[in-house]
Amino acid sequence: MSTKKGLLPLLLAITILLVAAHPVAAQGQDSLYFPETGHWVSGEFLQYYNAAKQPFLLFGYPITDAYQDPLTGLTVQYFQRVRFELHIEAAAGARVQLSNLGELLYQPGTPVDIPLEAPACRFFSQQKHYVCYAFLSFFDQNGGVNQFGNPLSDFEKQDNLYVQYFEKARFEWHPEASSGQWVVLSDLGKVYFDKLVGDPALLEPSPSNNTDQPTIQLQARAFVARAVISPNTTQVLFVVVQDQYLRPVSQANVAVTVHLPVGGEERYRLQLTNKDGISRFELPVGIQPYDQIVELDVEVSQGGLEASASTWFRIWW
Repeated sequence: MSTKKGLLPLLLAITILLVAAHPVAAQGQDSLYFPETGHWVSGEFLQYYNAAKQPFLLFGYPITDAYQDPLTGLTVQYFQRVRFELHIEAAAGARVQLSNLGELLYQPGTPVDIPLEAPACRFFSQQKHYVCYAFLSFFDQNGGVNQFGNPLSDFEKQDNLYVQYFEKARFEWHPEASSGQWVVLSDLGKVYFDKLVGDPALLEPSPSNNTDQPTIQLQARAFVARAVISPNTTQVLFVVVQDQYLRPVSQANVAVTVHLPVGGEERYRLQLTNKDGISRFELPVGIQPYDQIVELDVEVSQGGLEASASTWFRIWW
């Protein structure tokens, strides 16, 4: 099973009445607005979000603003896949924690027998569960126990999906997806909110108020048209450049370094981004070895600001 990371997909818990739940409306330079869902992420929550290598993959978009949970007294914020909690009594750097939504939502499914082959599997002796194959690769590459907690189950079948529960997450196996995208995190934040909170007012979008805010940060995304391509064809690379509010950045400089399987590099300077913050490039693919990976490192810049991104594709006959 391939352990390469795929394209960033644009994916997306008994009802309790929330009394006096007031959204936090901090909208300074330490805040980021997500127009996809109409919510802000601010302060320590934003620092925690940005510290992740792939925040959208791990957390998804925010589905509420931050607010004080009247049941716990904690400031919390729901994202598609997780819930952030602010523990002001904790030491600096450990104040933002992820809720154990996997533990709160877990219901046993149908066990699935798989070969427990070393080193493709790891046994967690305290929990008496195995994590194996692509699930183990995804677990290790994206934060391990610190990010997901310990396993709560072995491989199971639920809702016509092969899944595995962890304290803070649920892994899903999607063999129909492209290579590198087989493991997906369930939207436990949304599931828990819908089942156990259910207050539609908290889902209402907040005003962006970002029209006049200057660009202080660039964000770059890169993806290719085809994850698998034949030699002697043309690959299409798309680079999207946005600011801290996910507004498109036009006239940004874009360069890409192509790392070839046989060694060596090719470097290209792309067209400046258009009004939508997009630069498109047709990359000629020459004779390359079968079943090898071509990696692309992208660098963008504008007005003294810089950002980077990467993507890849596989050579296949």
